[in-house]
Amino acid sequence: MKKIDSGKIFRLRFEKGISQENLAFLSGLTASTVAAIETGRKTNPRIATLMALAQGLGVDFISLFCDDVPSDKKKRGKR
Repeated sequence: MKKIDSGKIFRLRFEKGISQENLAFLSGLTASTVAAIETGRKTNPRIATLMALAQGLGVDFISLFCDDVPSDKKKRGKR
């Protein structure tokens, strides 16, 4: 599996304007887990943890790994 870009989690969280504590709450994780992933101290989080983060951030799981994830409209071929 491709390694997680810890900076990507931070950027997504920053764009949403939420704190690590709030993301932890929304994800059902601890703030220390969120911080460890964002800072790269936790380099191999479980898939369930990453899925919880994606849900807390309101993004698709795959967007944690890819920079260019097509929007729902683009997936359907709409403009």
